[in-house]
Amino acid sequence: MSILNSRATVLLAGLGAVLLSAGLVAGKATFTPISGRAWLIALPAGGEVKCFTGTQTGTWPPCTLGTKSQIRGMNLRYRQEFQKADGSVDPLHTGIRTLIFNANLDENGRGNAWGTWRVVLDGGRGEWEGTFTGSGFGWFGAADGDVVGHGTEGEVDGMQVRLFFSYEAFPVNPATGQPGLETDTGYRLDPNGGK
Repeated sequence: MSILNSRATVLLAGLGAVLLSAGLVAGKATFTPISGRAWLIALPAGGEVKCFTGTQTGTWPPCTLGTKSQIRGMNLRYRQEFQKADGSVDPLHTGIRTLIFNANLDENGRGNAWGTWRVVLDGGRGEWEGTFTGSGFGWFGAADGDVVGHGTEGEVDGMQVRLFFSYEAFPVNPATGQPGLETDTGYRLDPNGGK
């Protein structure tokens, strides 16, 4: 056997071992369906709001009606509660979410939104963080989008999450003063299995 052939054999054997171990680890991974809801617990704050032809309101909507808006870095705080399949609380997704919200919205409140988020779980169980993108369909109408993230601390460290969110009214209905209710559905990936 030539040196080239023996090196190729060793390389192939090593590559096979790596692929086999990756396959075994992947075999342990678990996908858990998750669902929950979230609502604002504080008025939108901070960031920069530009109103084109109108003026800022200091609440929602951020500009007088009929005005195009550009929002950068607005801070939104939510309470989120998720349930397990049996209806009990899912502690790996229940806590306080802070959202850094950006959007370009037309005079009717339609447009695109994006930003980052962080969830601090109840009881010091850990933290999640990630990004979101979405679309709004009117100042007080529906909104929906996608969320991706990963666990950064505690019991969720190393896990991943993928969600679809939707609102029936986004984010505050001024007629009632009540926040719109966000519903979330998706899955959690634990690459090491369990939970």
